[in-house]
Amino acid sequence: MTEPRDDIDRRLQDWYGAQEPSQTVMERARALTLGWRSLWRRYAPLAAASVVASLALTWWFIDEPPYADTAAAEIATNHLKGYGPEFPASAIEQLSPRMGERLGFELVTPTRVREQAEVTIVGGRYCSVGGIGAAQVACRGADGERLTLYLWPAGDDLPPGWSSTHLLGDTTVTIWREGHLLAGLAGPR
Repeated sequence: MTEPRDDIDRRLQDWYGAQEPSQTVMERARALTLGWRSLWRRYAPLAAASVVASLALTWWFIDEPPYADTAAAEIATNHLKGYGPEFPASAIEQLSPRMGERLGFELVTPTRVREQAEVTIVGGRYCSVGGIGAAQVACRGADGERLTLYLWPAGDDLPPGWSSTHLLGDTTVTIWREGHLLAGLAGPR
């Protein structure tokens, strides 16, 4: 003999299983579904165009990496400390055998520095820019003013020839990419 409770459960399942939504409810559901699909079809291209436009405008107006200001501030701060060189040298190429192995890259004189005949190399020391190992090269300008050149490896996010100049207090810092290196030159305004 079946339990009365099992019999009631079976009857309820049979009754609810045989029920169907009314025609009115089905029409409302279809209308809602078609309305959302219609809206999606209508506004999806607009949403996609907005995303593309936002990305294009961001790329257009931001022409330097976000860390350029931070790197320039760090370079200016280290320049103002005025640390003397650990390795005396009259050319950057003389520093490369001493410092290059520990830094993991070859030190070369940037073209901008080489073209300025009035810049004299005094020597170099280890430092970091943005947490990346770098060479800090002490220099003298034509008037005897103290200049400091920083060399560190360039990432892939900057195009060749990229450059940026920052005025920080009484110090001018120019950062540029040259080959596999980033170079930063700090000096008086």
